[in-house]
Amino acid sequence: MKKLIYIFILAALLTACSKDFLEQKSPDQLTSQNFWRNKSDAEAGLAAVYAQIEYTISYWGYAEVKYVIDTYRSDLCEPGADAANYPDWMQISTFSNTSSNTQCSEYWRSNYRGINYANQVIEKVGGMSAEQITEADKNQIVAEAEFLRAFFNFKLICNWEKIILRVHSINSESDLDQGLAERIAVWDQIVSDFEAAIPSLPSKSELSNDNVGRATKEAAYGMLGKVLLYRAGEETAKAEEYYQKAADALWQVIDGGLYSLQNNFRSLFDGTGQNSNESLFEIQFAASEDNGVYYKFPKQYWIAVSELGGWDEIRGTDYLLQQMKSEGQIATGGMFDDRLYSSLLFDDPNSGIWGYAYDDLFGTDRKIAFTKYLPATEDEMFQWESPINEHLLRYADVLLMYAEALNELNRTAEAIPYINQVRTRAHMPAMTGSGKTEVKNQIIHERIMEFAMEGQRFFDLRRWGLLEDRMHNSGKPGASNFNLNSHSFFPIPESESNSNGGL
Repeated sequence: MKKLIYIFILAALLTACSKDFLEQKSPDQLTSQNFWRNKSDAEAGLAAVYAQIEYTISYWGYAEVKYVIDTYRSDLCEPGADAANYPDWMQISTFSNTSSNTQCSEYWRSNYRGINYANQVIEKVGGMSAEQITEADKNQIVAEAEFLRAFFNFKLICNWEKIILRVHSINSESDLDQGLAERIAVWDQIVSDFEAAIPSLPSKSELSNDNVGRATKEAAYGMLGKVLLYRAGEETAKAEEYYQKAADALWQVIDGGLYSLQNNFRSLFDGTGQNSNESLFEIQFAASEDNGVYYKFPKQYWIAVSELGGWDEIRGTDYLLQQMKSEGQIATGGMFDDRLYSSLLFDDPNSGIWGYAYDDLFGTDRKIAFTKYLPATEDEMFQWESPINEHLLRYADVLLMYAEALNELNRTAEAIPYINQVRTRAHMPAMTGSGKTEVKNQIIHERIMEFAMEGQRFFDLRRWGLLEDRMHNSGKPGASNFNLNSHSFFPIPESESNSNGGL
């Protein structure tokens, strides 16, 4: 995939608006209509779709949009000292944002750009002849575009209560005017896209090194399981059906035997364990600048506190540290859970990074600082941009989601071994308790330990029905502003309302 994403699609792939038919056109000018000539063009078009994932092509927007949207609402994260200089960021954290918030508008726009590009690939590549592309190549490229369209729609439906369901490319100004779809219709489309993609996607075992990072059959099953799990939390009348379907999809990943947990948890985030057997889908950043591509960002500066040479834009909350320490020092060697040491700097003699102990760094100024996604060495910290990949779906998530689905289906005893797999990697003993409530509470805890600062917490709380309680009892500055009716989702961006006659 790192080679694939280096291919820049021409400006012709941008939305093509209709013009007066008398307008003179250059016969050799590429447009969205005549661009699609062969497999190379098809893969270039697909590369443009991949490039929209998580705002990665925006140098500053990657953290300032993606991380702010994904983490600032969580009860596990709070803005660092420098973030106070950015009002739109702080509005997200304090639940005081309006429809004009720029972070929300950019997040919306980026995902819809990805959807429009995906629609073009589905339509144009799907219509290519046997002389232009083989049937197998066509089917795989279309399947990847369907996977990505589902991914973008999933990101949108997680953040907005209703969205515009665009299943055709935009070719004229009139195509822009479209109303909001019912939430059930969006979920149906996401499920349909993942299911449609699965037969033509390659398995992980079939990917060459040049194609690492592209969507696979297992990634589609994993994302399908996640979507169905989320849906079960919303559509309670059909919850049992969705939990069963989620379990079935996730089992396809587990039963395939191609994935395993990485032994070293920290290596998943410091650049030394990229594209490991734990990774089902991850953003492929790169140090290379071949062909003018720039898939890197000084993420480590954004995450790191000032004592580590960073900008201090994000920190862990007191509640996060409390939860991460809640089981006590019961890990191997009388330590806390390994995921705590691998995720945070905290007031503990065994907590440190790059050879620095916590007290050496902070003295009497106590902070809860993230080390997740900081590089393995101090030298790499100061190389300006970080090429460290970012996980979008990990095997640990598959195991915990599968355990959750089994537990909700009253197959609690079957769920426990999958939780313990994740705990064993963290050098923790098997969980105690065997009842359904105990297992659910353990899963809630394990998801804190595994996925802090990975953008899942807010959505987990909402689907579990715990969002209002946690916000009001988080102790996080501004969280008391949270209103379940007003702040569970973002308002439709003002820019969309102003330009879309269908709203």
